[in-house]
Amino acid sequence: MNNNCLNCGSPNIYRLHPHSLDISCDSCNYRWQAKQVLAPILQQKFWLSKPLKGFHYVEVWRSSNNPQKFAYRLAYSASLYGELKGEFDTPEFALEAGLKDAKGVLAPTEQPI
Repeated sequence: MNNNCLNCGSPNIYRLHPHSLDISCDSCNYRWQAKQVLAPILQQKFWLSKPLKGFHYVEVWRSSNNPQKFAYRLAYSASLYGELKGEFDTPEFALEAGLKDAKGVLAPTEQPI
């Protein structure tokens, strides 16, 4: 995210919510949209002993191809592995698919787009 207003260059910009794409400038009232939210929409943490032993995370973000859809990303400890996967209608569907993917139980017909 650009840390200054695109119109006047002021650093006084804000979002009403970390899940909002809308950014506003306090100085000149200019508004624009970011390409991604600041924080995952949903996140679930769980323990796996295989293939990598430790805490794993599934994070749900807005899809980079279609901001009306949702995608998931897998993470191990503090490191992400892979890009956003899938395009789902709801954050809950994306989370469910991500959990199945992380636990290795996706059937071939269930692979995300």
